[in-house]
Amino acid sequence: YAALAQTYAEWGYLRQFQGENFEFYYEKALSYSTQAMTLNADLLEVQKARVLALLRKQRKEEAKQIAEALVNRSPNDMENVIFLALATEEYEEQVRLFDKVNLLNPKLVWGRIYLGDIHNAQENFSEAIYEYENSLRLNSHYAPVYSRLGLLYAQKNSWGQAQEYFEKALKYDAQNSLYQVYHARILGIKGQTSQAEQLLKKVTSEMPSLALGYLY
Repeated sequence: YAALAQTYAEWGYLRQFQGENFEFYYEKALSYSTQAMTLNADLLEVQKARVLALLRKQRKEEAKQIAEALVNRSPNDMENVIFLALATEEYEEQVRLFDKVNLLNPKLVWGRIYLGDIHNAQENFSEAIYEYENSLRLNSHYAPVYSRLGLLYAQKNSWGQAQEYFEKALKYDAQNSLYQVYHARILGIKGQTSQAEQLLKKVTSEMPSLALGYLY
């Protein structure tokens, strides 16, 4: 039951990350973790799988209770600290926990990205940029970071920098339709309508449901 809970939680995460239907997998992860916990509630793998499924279902209070117990049990288990950080709503506590994650593993790219996302959500743009750039020092070919920076500079109406970062995102993930749509929107805002229209037509032909909502 524990192995099934973990497997379904991981499948759900992968499908969610790829923009596919994921609800069924998290429901199965919760179901199997419940069955496993009736047999052995203290089994670490069961608790971790359950926390992940609860987080993805946005049941953060339940996830936080389990994550706090996991951190109390193993304070320097990086995965436990990440779970608690994701389940926490308070900005300063999230920052403190992800700072700890980055101390535990200074080479964890996603630790820096999550910390950047936390700052970005609070419109603390200078700190967000700092963390995103730190993640690029660890992996300079990671397209999602460039797209985040592109969106951040678009929020600041810094269209030239936004365009630059989306071009970098597309350099490392040229087939990403969402990056292409954002890039087209920025080109349109900058007055480069011919290029924007060509790019949107290309995306529309490949993924009509995605692109039509962004026509301007």
